[in-house]
Amino acid sequence: HPQPPWMFLGSMALMIFPWSLYLPSALISIRDRGHERPFPRPQAELFLFIWAGAILCFFCMSRFKLDYYSIPAWPPVLLLIGRYFAIQISSPRVSPWTWATAKTT
Repeated sequence: HPQPPWMFLGSMALMIFPWSLYLPSALISIRDRGHERPFPRPQAELFLFIWAGAILCFFCMSRFKLDYYSIPAWPPVLLLIGRYFAIQISSPRVSPWTWATAKTT
């Protein structure tokens, strides 16, 4: 059954729920931090983003799409979210919701 190209985004978001709720915030924080990086090596974030994007783009071009094709993209996406948690927890202003979620994972 042919599926739309964005099918993997929705299925991956459901499969890694509840952490997928933090993916938009993680991506925005990478962009917004600029030169104020408490963690070194911004190229690591770029590498993780390209890793996940390449896998998802490759399988989006496939004629037949199955949910589990997105599994190889989970490690870089979850590492980006984990990096976001680490940066948020080390920040002096951390929201209670982020703190509680990071502590339970």
